[in-house]
Order: sequence, then C-alpha cells, then structure tokens
Amino acid sequence: MAAAELSRAERAQLAADGGNAAAVEELWLEILGAGEAGAPKLPAVIDRLVTRRETDRAAMLAGMAVQALEERGPLAAAFPLLVRLAKIAPGEPGLRDRILKAAGAAFAAHPQGPALVQTLRLEGAAEPRALATQVEAAVAFRPGDVVRHGGGWGIGRVLEVDAAR
Repeated sequence: MAAAELSRAERAQLAADGGNAAAVEELWLEILGAGEAGAPKLPAVIDRLVTRRETDRAAMLAGMAVQALEERGPLAAAFPLLVRLAKIAPGEPGLRDRILKAAGAAFAAHPQGPALVQTLRLEGAAEPRALATQVEAAVAFRPGDVVRHGGGWGIGRVLEVDAAR
C-alpha cells in the first residue's frame, strides 16, 4: 500500500513507530482539524508513543483528541483515549467524571451498560486509572460469550452479566 493510500491515523502510527515526533504532531493536528478525532486507529498511536516512553507527548495528544470529541462528538470514541489518558496522566482534572460520561456513551447499547455506569459512578474507584480498569473489565463479557475460568472451573458460556457486582 502506498503512503498516499494510508489514512492520517495510519501515517501517525508509522511516524510514532519511527520516533518522528514532529510528524506525529503534525498529523495529529490534521486529524483534529479534519474532524477525525474519533478515528479507531488513534488509541494505537497513543500506545506506540507510550511504548517509546513518550508519555508526556502521548498525554498531550490524547487530551487534545478527547477535548475535540467532547466538543464535537462522537463522545463514545473518547472512551478508549480516556482509558489511555487515565493510565499515563491520572492526575488530569475531572478525569473520573469524563471517563464515566464517555463510558455511558460507549456502552449505551451494551445489555448492562447503563446499569454498569451507574454502579461505577456510585461505587467505582475514585482514582481514574483504577476506574478505567474496572470499566474495561466490566464490559469485557456479554451473555453468550464463551469463556475459560482461570481458577480451574473450566470453559463455559456467560448466561448473564450483573452490573451491580
């Protein structure tokens, strides 16, 4: 595939892999300017920057994309970026509430999504990094999924998900 055929987010991934910070930032600004902040590949760009130990840059870029999504939508697309932001910059002001709001949008169609978000709002971890991990774990399973229990119970099918637990 020629470079011209790659999306901006894919080119940003390649730039991040190559350690080209200037190209990542330039492409990120193009992505935000074009209203593509919800592009599914953006969280992978953040992951690559973190892998390269560029956490400050990753936090700045994730924060910019989240702000754009909060202002223009879709809010659900902000959730994976907020999870990453919670892991690399947990002190970001208002992060807990922002995670819950985006989780509500991201998991509105999940069978237990609204109940889960309400439970986490009341009983979830106060620290954003722990809360993000709780939300991810809570929506990992849906009724009908086949799972293997790590404690030795074997393989089974999820019958129901209780968001209150």
